Amino acid sequence: MPVPAQVAPAQASPKKPIQAALPTVINTPSRIEADISKSREKLMEVALRSIRQEATDALATIRQRDEARRREIMNKPGCSPCDPPAVDPTYFQTLSASRH
Repeated sequence: MPVPAQVAPAQASPKKPIQAALPTVINTPSRIEADISKSREKLMEVALRSIRQEATDALATIRQRDEARRREIMNKPGCSPCDPPAVDPTYFQTLSASRH
């Protein structure tokens, strides 16, 4: 019965380096800081969403009222566009009040 031939160590194929699969570290300090920052941004967005919507609705109402008033003034016979009556509150006043 034939004996299988053994390969001499010098003739063996070169060994490949062992690659260890290391798990990624999830809770590094910089990662925790980034996660907290993202969470704060999301919470701030949720908190400001209703305020922004309310401001948008108020500005839309003011714009519609101003446009109606402009049409009324411009369609009046003898109207001078140089002296339009003031509309209260102005768009600028509304913007500056919403920032405080």
